[in-house]
Amino acid sequence: MCLALYLGTHRELAVRDGPSLSVRSVSRDCNDVFSVLKTRHVYYLGSHTGCSCGFPSVVAEEPVEYYDGMFDNDADRKSNLASVRDLLKLLDEVLDEDGKCTLYPIWGGDESEDPKGEVTLHRDQLSEATFVLTEQFLYHVIGEPRHARKQPNR
Repeated sequence: MCLALYLGTHRELAVRDGPSLSVRSVSRDCNDVFSVLKTRHVYYLGSHTGCSCGFPSVVAEEPVEYYDGMFDNDADRKSNLASVRDLLKLLDEVLDEDGKCTLYPIWGGDESEDPKGEVTLHRDQLSEATFVLTEQFLYHVIGEPRHARKQPNR
């Protein structure tokens, strides 16, 4: 089994399959994921590995923040960072339109288990170099949608 990273959003996204990031629509038949994310659309995000295992993650009972040296022994770090870079670009697209979304990293097959907790982050708190998710926690990511930004006075 592998890590599964789900993205919940009210915005419809284009399905794609790239070398560092793939976006696949999740069927409504996957009730467990839809009931947890509570969004109109749910997508499975694959990394350079094909599955979601290329997104940096840890298993813990509480959310874990990145610390220096955390992934020093990771032979795939460069490829993982390319996947994170593309993921952050995708989040920017979603947040530009919708203003919020949810990420849910969970071990494949455990989708029926309840989340351990929730974390709310502003998009500005996510960076390529320090990106890490704690498995089985819901990550509510908020940003400033395009329509809410102040337009410069002319």
